[in-house]
Amino acid sequence: MAAQAQLMNVMMQNMNQMMTQQNQTAAALVTMLNQNNQAVAMPLPPPPAFSQSRLAEFMRTHPPTFSSSSEPLDANDWLRFVEKKLAIAQCDDREKVLYAANQLEGTTVEWWENYCVAHENH
Repeated sequence: MAAQAQLMNVMMQNMNQMMTQQNQTAAALVTMLNQNNQAVAMPLPPPPAFSQSRLAEFMRTHPPTFSSSSEPLDANDWLRFVEKKLAIAQCDDREKVLYAANQLEGTTVEWWENYCVAHENH
């Protein structure tokens, strides 16, 4: 009988340890869930206005405008120069198109608008 009592005592101790560990684990999970809920409930800060700062950075480089030329290489030279300025401002592809098109003047603006209309669905 003493052996049975001792075995019961050991089993009860093991059971108590398991229950304590289970309670600690449950408490840790509740803490983690609460922290996660608080993190989710907090609104994220608005994204920085990269586009505006990139435009400002691009304009600070004093990019040239382009209106027309009888020499095709003039347009190519202008584009290369503007591409360097766009790289300095770290513009994405969409911004590159918008900012470069903004530097067109005169008949090149009309050409660009017609080009855009012709290629809308492409």
